[in-house]
Amino acid sequence: MDIVMESLQKARQLWMRERYGEAIEYFRLSLSEHPRSPEVLIDSARAFGQWYEHSEMERLNKRLLRLMGNSAEAHFQVGLTYRMSHWPEEALKHYKRSLSKRKGHLLCLLEAAIVAERLDQQSLAEGFVDRCLQLSPQLPEALLVRARIHSAQKQYVEAVACIEKVVAMPERVVASDTRARALIEWATLSYKLGKEHEVLDRLKSAKLIQRQEAQTILSNLSDEGEVNRLFCDISSEDLSRWRSSSQRGEGVVLMASFPRSGTTLLESLLGRYRRVVASDELDVFSKKLLPRLIESLGGTEVSTDGLNEVPESLWQECADDYYSGQEEALQVKLGGKILLDKNPTYIAFIPFFLKMLPRMKLVVPLRDPRGVILSCYFQYFPMNKFSAQLLDIESIARRYVGDIGRWIEIRGKLDKSQYYEVRYEELVEAPDEVVSKLAEYMGLSGVELADRGSQARILNAPTYGDVRKGVYQSAAGRWQKYANEFDKVREILEPVMHQLGYRW
Repeated sequence: MDIVMESLQKARQLWMRERYGEAIEYFRLSLSEHPRSPEVLIDSARAFGQWYEHSEMERLNKRLLRLMGNSAEAHFQVGLTYRMSHWPEEALKHYKRSLSKRKGHLLCLLEAAIVAERLDQQSLAEGFVDRCLQLSPQLPEALLVRARIHSAQKQYVEAVACIEKVVAMPERVVASDTRARALIEWATLSYKLGKEHEVLDRLKSAKLIQRQEAQTILSNLSDEGEVNRLFCDISSEDLSRWRSSSQRGEGVVLMASFPRSGTTLLESLLGRYRRVVASDELDVFSKKLLPRLIESLGGTEVSTDGLNEVPESLWQECADDYYSGQEEALQVKLGGKILLDKNPTYIAFIPFFLKMLPRMKLVVPLRDPRGVILSCYFQYFPMNKFSAQLLDIESIARRYVGDIGRWIEIRGKLDKSQYYEVRYEELVEAPDEVVSKLAEYMGLSGVELADRGSQARILNAPTYGDVRKGVYQSAAGRWQKYANEFDKVREILEPVMHQLGYRW
């Protein structure tokens, strides 16, 4: 292997180990050594896109298209790069260009169908998936897209028929993750068809499949004890001093909680305000900034003293990079606007945000923990460090108590003007009233409301399909149909439920 490929291989290895900053430097080295290699251009463009340096990603995409003569394969690869970088509309444009040059490109048809369905362009997605299934009638991933289209049209029986085909296929034909997703979507459809008794068995089968991948991820998880100590260690005096020392964070709202607490629904409703720019689960902070801050601590434990010892110049640099990263990812200038950074899992990073952006505001949606836990159990999540801990009722309950316990710990130390809690149950009962009060807290007025549907929303959250339905109350009490499943976690949940104002 020559040195060019060694540098590319090193970049890939570092990226897989989540050492993104180091990986980027090796991608730069690969590009300098072999600027005309399609392989280097493709991998590097995807790394820069996921590193939120989209200008560099676009430059490399254009170079690839020139190098490969605007071929069908070049447009397909560029489309994949855009999709992986959270630009689905751009991805779809290039998939279409690829298909105009090579109509029978099976993988491109599948990708186009997946992206169009996610963008809620159902008729377009249906056309792509029909062509895909004509070429490969038993392609499992295409059948799943077809099932989701049927489900969006409330054709639940037809959706189940597609999923049954996938589940019946032998293991050598269906990837384990695809089978797990099919079973989870089948469980949801069974619930909608009034077959509640079938739901849990299908969910358990799906989670059993996912557990095999989760075990590898969990074996490499670091102890989060230091983060918990930080929440306990931090004082109201620390928070007040940080807030009075800087204007950083004006115009930023961090929405954090726990998945399935109503964050995506609330974000979509706030997105109707013209001045709101919503960043939906983009990991600008955790991918670009957190590793830099952790490194600056020099291997010492994460503590309030440690955060205070990080040079102010680095906090300012991180704040600047946070804004520029969001602007790159969202393709919008934030001046005069309100950035709504919605990411449920960022609840673990609140102290870092409060030091980096001390004038920001916090919005924390809350929901009956039993509803949250059941909804997480019903949901398909791609496997990662967080979702690997959400594979049964008890593990979800323990993770929930850990995360929301952190919020309860720091809530009592914050100035009440710094945070706003929203109850999911109140939101679904009176959405306009709840959102209006929250908008007022964020500094928005009713005259800033756009027409419903006038602001297209691209949602990266796994729950994008649910939000299309708008506000509905049926999920609020769904846990009651499976109440006996919570008996075994009552001891775990009850203290936190009491602190949040919910009763068993």
